[in-house]
Amino acid sequence: MVKRICFVSSRSGFFCDSGKFRMDWANGRLINALLTLSDYSWSVAIFADPADNTGYDFTIEGVPLYPLPFPIDYVSGIRNTFRIWKVLRELEKEHDLLIVQLPIAGFLPLLFIRRPVIYHLCANVLTASNNPFKYRSLKLLVARSFAWCIHCVNRVNFGKSRNRLLVNGSELGLLYRAYRPHVGVSSSVYRREVVTYVDTQRNTKDEFVILFVGRPSKEKGVHILLQAFEELIKTNRRVCLRMIGFTKEVMIRELSDRPMNLIALNSITCYGKMTWNDEFKSLVSGSHVLIMSSISEGTPRVIIEARALR
Repeated sequence: MVKRICFVSSRSGFFCDSGKFRMDWANGRLINALLTLSDYSWSVAIFADPADNTGYDFTIEGVPLYPLPFPIDYVSGIRNTFRIWKVLRELEKEHDLLIVQLPIAGFLPLLFIRRPVIYHLCANVLTASNNPFKYRSLKLLVARSFAWCIHCVNRVNFGKSRNRLLVNGSELGLLYRAYRPHVGVSSSVYRREVVTYVDTQRNTKDEFVILFVGRPSKEKGVHILLQAFEELIKTNRRVCLRMIGFTKEVMIRELSDRPMNLIALNSITCYGKMTWNDEFKSLVSGSHVLIMSSISEGTPRVIIEARALR
C-alpha cells in the first residue's frame, strides 16, 4: 500500500482557481523535489495568502492542497489555534505521515498530532528573538517569551518516540542533540546547476566586484557594510558593490545611517528583488566575493547559492 504523506509548510502561498498554488521558488523547489518521489502519495498544507504577491514565483500543481489560515505570524498562530488544529486533524485522518516545517506560526496544535511526524527545523527561534533591530523593550520581552514557548513545545514533540527530527546546521544539532537529530543543510539548488570553479574564473584586472544579497533590513548589517565600503573606496577606486534585494532609493532612505559620499554612491549598483534566474546567476558568478554582514542570521540560503555558482 502506498504511504500517504503530507508536507506541512511554514510558508505561505496563493491558491489559484485552477487547483494550482504559487509560492516562493526556494520552498517551491523543495516541495517539488519531494513530489518526484513517486513511491509515495503526496499532498501539501500551506498558509493561504489571499494575495498573489510578486514573491510567489513558483507554481505547483497536480497535488491535493490543504489551506491553513492566514496571516502567517505567531500572534495569528495563537489566535487561529483551533482552526489550525482542525486542519491537522483532517490531515491525520487522510495520511500516514506528516512532514512539518519549523518554525511554524501555529505551533501549539502540533502537541496533539498522533500520527508519526518528521520535523524539519530550519531556524533557532531563541536566537532570532534576541534580534536588537526587531525587538526592544516590551517587544523584546514578548518575543523571548514566545520563543521559549516554541522551544518547549519543540522539545515535547521531538521527544515522542514516533517522531523524527531533521535540523539545518550544527547549531540546531547541538541545541537539540538529546533527540538525536539528523543534521544537514537543505538546498534549493539542483545538482545540474552547480558549476565548477574553472567556469567562473574572473579577470582580476577588471574592477573587484563585491556582492550583497538580502532583504532591506538593518539586522542584515547593510548599514555597517555601507560604512565599510565608503572606507574601502577611499583607498581603492577599482572596486564596486552590487546589492540584490532592494533599490538604491530604499538603500539611501532606510539603510544608510548618514549621507554617503558621491564616489561611493556611484560605485554601488542595486538590482531590487530577484529570483533564481539567469540574470541572478550571472551577477553571482561574475562577482569576486560574497559579503555576509548579518548581525543575526540562521542558515542563509544565499551562501548555498553562491557556492553553487562559485
